[in-house]
Amino acid sequence: MVGTIYFANSHCDVIATRWLEPREDDTAWGWPKPRSSIVSMSLEQIGDNDVGCEIFARNGVEIYDSVAGALGCGSDGLNVDGILLIGEHGDYPDNELGQKLYPRKELFDRIVRVFRESGRSVPVFCDKHLSWSTDLAREMQQTADEMGFMLFSSSSIPLCRRVPPVDLAGRDRVEEAVTLFYGPDECYGYHSFEFAQAIVERRAGGETGVEAITVHRGDDVWREVDAERISPELTDAALAAIVRASPGCVKEGDVRENSKGDGEVSAFCIEHRDGMRMTHINLSGHLSTWSLAMRIAGRDAPVVTVPVVDDATHFHAHFGTMSRIVEDAMIDNRPPFAPGRSLMTAGLTDFMMRARAQPGTRLATPALEFSYDPFGYEHTFAM
Repeated sequence: MVGTIYFANSHCDVIATRWLEPREDDTAWGWPKPRSSIVSMSLEQIGDNDVGCEIFARNGVEIYDSVAGALGCGSDGLNVDGILLIGEHGDYPDNELGQKLYPRKELFDRIVRVFRESGRSVPVFCDKHLSWSTDLAREMQQTADEMGFMLFSSSSIPLCRRVPPVDLAGRDRVEEAVTLFYGPDECYGYHSFEFAQAIVERRAGGETGVEAITVHRGDDVWREVDAERISPELTDAALAAIVRASPGCVKEGDVRENSKGDGEVSAFCIEHRDGMRMTHINLSGHLSTWSLAMRIAGRDAPVVTVPVVDDATHFHAHFGTMSRIVEDAMIDNRPPFAPGRSLMTAGLTDFMMRARAQPGTRLATPALEFSYDPFGYEHTFAM
């Protein structure tokens, strides 16, 4: 395992600790116990609140001061069968757009250096988006393709059970969709992109690419809704879905007033090449989960769904679902979903942050005008 920092409830903790110290609660989330073992780790930063060193010590797992040391387990070469790359959290700077410059590409390059020197490679899972940069993410995927190893990345949210279950299965044409989310625009907007993309990529024709994105902020969001340039029907349907499925995740009172209390409401309006319009609305202060509402051709009512997400009470047990899917993929050496999704959501996150710096301006996204086939990748979770 290669990580940035390991404190309580960090991504290193909620993922790696599940391998080392399985929890009974995780059985209900598909993770009764691992079929593999974490045998080594490197950490970029060890903070005053570190818990990883103690957890690894009591489980007899060595921590190394370099990526090469961890991959070789203290010897030369490559002596592991798969790699968890968890580059989330840590003391890293932001750029002028507010993008957190996590060193996932830099850590990936160190991993690849070991692959090249040893003459072999193994699967790599990158937690969250491949990189803050579309270009760097594409370089990572191209390197994996050229060297012939499996690279995949994901948020935990699209892997959660959905209420109600929904699968477009290549049959339905989505005309417009609205996804609601909360939290910081970059790191939680990525979760929103992942959650929605995992569903809408399976529309009729598959994913055809994205041609532009526009970001609205503050009162301009509600002006777009009131003018029906963002569907009020779908926005209301997505909110109602949360009230039904996760009522504890919605605050009482007026959504517009509540959303003012936790920063600035924002909306990311995405134009897909096949004509589908997707809008992600950040309603921090009013809700604390995700939901999706879709207008599907030939159906009278919106199709809605909400992910079933756990909280700190059970150590964020939905990461148990993700851990199982990641482990199965590594053991089988078969990606659980199309690699194109990872490139698309990394690119959407990057271009959203660029558009966010110039609100109201339509930003073309030529780097995202690619199609991919989402079918034939069937991860085993209840949809």
